[in-house]
Amino acid sequence: MDRVREIKNERGIPISELLKLEWKKIIMERKIEFDDYRGPVRMDDGDILEDPVSARIDILSKEFNPTGFEKLKREEKIETNFGGINLYFSFDLSGSMREADSVSGRRKADVQRDTALLFADSLMQCAYVSRQQSENSDLLPIKIMVTLASERGEVNLNLTDKWRPKEQWAFYSALNQLAMGGTPTHETLKLIEKDFDAEIADLKKKRISKEKLPLHYTVEISDGAPDDFDETEAMHKKLKEKGMTIRSYCIGGISESEDAAEPIVSFSQLPEILSKDIIEKFKKLNPKRIQL
Repeated sequence: MDRVREIKNERGIPISELLKLEWKKIIMERKIEFDDYRGPVRMDDGDILEDPVSARIDILSKEFNPTGFEKLKREEKIETNFGGINLYFSFDLSGSMREADSVSGRRKADVQRDTALLFADSLMQCAYVSRQQSENSDLLPIKIMVTLASERGEVNLNLTDKWRPKEQWAFYSALNQLAMGGTPTHETLKLIEKDFDAEIADLKKKRISKEKLPLHYTVEISDGAPDDFDETEAMHKKLKEKGMTIRSYCIGGISESEDAAEPIVSFSQLPEILSKDIIEKFKKLNPKRIQL
């Protein structure tokens, strides 16, 4: 984990630190100040007269420091009328992932594993930052889901904001297994749809208002075309109609998907490009200010 946290972008900045910095900016930019008047207090401690009757009674009683005043207290609050972001990952562990990456020379599966750990760990650290900033755990929540396309589609991490040693080890073990089989991306998308639907249903049950709904973003990664391109594209369309944003990264090839990202030659380029993409999604969390 320490090693993947040191993966840097072209400017030499650790990507993990960059993601956390950008997330903190989102939170800090949404801090607002407001005036809170508290009382009643005595005149010497107060800023404005709030209860003239009480003050007059005290004065008539020869009280030279009457009550009935309020004290101004300047406070900071983070806006909470906006949601966070849910990221759903589909990684590739097909047989071709045992081949060498064209730039790094390492196995493609190993480079992907490091990239996957980097983003899962960094995003879960961002989720922790959100919880630290407020007692309200729903403040700018971040959740991730991880699926794996190999001989079949499987879930390695259901949609969550938890990143304890148990989740870390299960995640690492899954991505470190032998690459084999095809690339059943349409199956991982169906698994993603299941968690996505459950999340939407839960948000509706909680009566979360529209402005507080999170963004939903699927990142699909492979080193070639999926086993069933038509079915995969049909799943893209279905998910997008439900409100999902999808980006398909085909490493070392050119994808014909209408949701394809820019061509990438090597898995070693993915951290740089994907981090920029995720930061752009962060910046879309730009709600209207609430009135206090």
